[in-house]
Amino acid sequence: MLPTACRTAPTSKSVALRLTHLRQSKMIALPNAMFEINRRVQMSVFEKMKSTLGAYSDTDVRGLLHADHVRILELAKDLAETDSAAHRKSVLRELKPFLTAHSRSEEAVVYAALMQLRNSPDSREAGNEGMVEHNLADIVVERLANTYDATSDMWKAHAKVLHEALEHHIKEEEGTAFEELGEHFTAEEREAMGTQFVQGKERIAGLSSARTIRSRKRSVETVE
Repeated sequence: MLPTACRTAPTSKSVALRLTHLRQSKMIALPNAMFEINRRVQMSVFEKMKSTLGAYSDTDVRGLLHADHVRILELAKDLAETDSAAHRKSVLRELKPFLTAHSRSEEAVVYAALMQLRNSPDSREAGNEGMVEHNLADIVVERLANTYDATSDMWKAHAKVLHEALEHHIKEEEGTAFEELGEHFTAEEREAMGTQFVQGKERIAGLSSARTIRSRKRSVETVE
């Protein structure tokens, strides 16, 4: 290595070349950064439009969630509006396992993914609020299931509150949470979520059905 005093000082030409390369690299980096910003903005706008229109593919987890939401609201509305005690109990027997399987699978697949997005406070908030709202719905459903007299005003009040709570929850979720899913996850990731969501529902529904059958057998044995 040459002594410090003997090292060749950079010429004005070499300095000029370095500055030129630096400018060029910055000129390349700036359009790339702008392109990424524009892409994210366009994607956000596109996802908001899809959320507003409810235009999702059948394999996108949002499309699967929306289809469940439609059925859940139909049952909850029927539960709140009917005056027949027998029909109330019949609707509740259908709503409870369907809502439970939907909620538990959504929590495990969708909310868990949203809450893990450390760079997105909105996503984490949507996941956490969804968990709380599911828990509140569970409490009301359990009270209805454990109340024998389905003709009482209190039973009807619980059914009405459940319907209103589910309407609010679903409207909020299909806005904020669906937008966050569109912005932070690719189409392939949302399809994978959809598959996991359906599998989770089927597993939970199967466990619930098995418990119901065992419970009925025990009831019959007790009577005999």
